[in-house]
Amino acid sequence: INLGEIIFSFFFFQAEDGIRDFCLSRGLGDVYKRQIIHLLESKNHPIQSEACWIMLNISTGPTEYVDTIVNLRVVDLLNKLLDSVDQKVIEHALWALGNIAGDTTYFRDVVLDSRGLLDKLGDYFDHFEENTFSVQKKLIFLVSNLARKPYPPYEKVYQFLPFFVNLIYDSPDEESHIDVLYTLSYLTADGEDQVEEAVSCGIVPGALSALKNDSEYILAPALRLVGNISTGTNEHTKLLLEKGVLELLEPLLNHRKLFVRRDAVWILSNFFCATEKQIDILTSSGILPIIDELFARDELDIQIEVLFCFLNLVLYGNKDRLHSIVQEFNLLDKILFGLQKEPDIKLLRRLIDTLSLILESGEFLKETTGQGNPYVIYLEKIGGSTVIEKLQHHKDEEVYKKIYDLIERYFSLNP
Repeated sequence: INLGEIIFSFFFFQAEDGIRDFCLSRGLGDVYKRQIIHLLESKNHPIQSEACWIMLNISTGPTEYVDTIVNLRVVDLLNKLLDSVDQKVIEHALWALGNIAGDTTYFRDVVLDSRGLLDKLGDYFDHFEENTFSVQKKLIFLVSNLARKPYPPYEKVYQFLPFFVNLIYDSPDEESHIDVLYTLSYLTADGEDQVEEAVSCGIVPGALSALKNDSEYILAPALRLVGNISTGTNEHTKLLLEKGVLELLEPLLNHRKLFVRRDAVWILSNFFCATEKQIDILTSSGILPIIDELFARDELDIQIEVLFCFLNLVLYGNKDRLHSIVQEFNLLDKILFGLQKEPDIKLLRRLIDTLSLILESGEFLKETTGQGNPYVIYLEKIGGSTVIEKLQHHKDEEVYKKIYDLIERYFSLNP
């Protein structure tokens, strides 16, 4: 009988008809708990490795199993094994810790708070090339699970940012490349300061290069990452535009996967919140007719993101082009479409603000032509006033007030 079989015998129970199903919650008594600790504290590397292997297998089971081993202070024991000189022990310890961290937020925080663990991981990344291929993969896997949603305090994980930026260009394999991109998307998801730190580390070229990948598994986190960067400052937008992001996004607008098309349009919608000069670059790139076609033929998720593009264009772009945009892209029809889809509050407010701006510009046309407000007339013609009137009863007070003002000013209806 080999060593692995001897160790596994601690966790399985002999029945008359053979080995029973593994049932940690019922069968793991005090004796077996002491054996787990004893095995992890062994000075024998093969035993340590096999004990870690058992822990990583248990940690892939139900949360109640993970809870049992966490309560046995297994996390601290695995942490201690990271001081080993045996790469197989280190690999299995990292893997088990990654599984535990990935189970629940509570277990993730237990791993994060294990004394000295983050410093050890930092040391491993400092000497990344000295580790085996498998240890490299498990390091990336563990940190990815430590950084994922709901996001931990940034100060606990930001130290890994420079390492992961470098790994965009030199990941051990595709699986690790995916983990690296997801981790970077986690580390840039909470505001301009995080984006600025990542940009300062040189993240933009690597993030954009990932958009060239044919694998949808690479594209998913790459789009999230570029999208996070696009929510930063106008300087970040400028950098992305200068590095050719539009040329990379355009073919993705016709990708076979819906999430790729959706996230590509989402990134564009962020760009339309930039400066007028940057927005002019977008409008002159020929991207508007492409996303307008998407609105006409694609799924609702895509249509919503396209709506955000046009709404942001009106709100933040050059007002001299407002009338041509409204007419060329049937923007009033798009706004009514959005109002009737029971949008979330963010989109609803954006729709109302954009409609208000368009109607206000129509008043200027009314004065210059001596005729009626062309946008009010058009909305009346297509039943828009009825759609707007229904929003008087919306539960959001801000929405109610804005709709009330619109009706009072442009449609002469009493709520």
